[in-house]
Amino acid sequence: MAAAKPPSDQQVPPGSEETLKYQ
Repeated sequence: MAAAKPPSDQQVPPGSEETLKYQ
């Protein structure tokens, strides 16, 4: 999962899928 997400995953909590919408 983390591989599909950018390095920002460190700051983004689990479920970055929704976080991306807010960002």
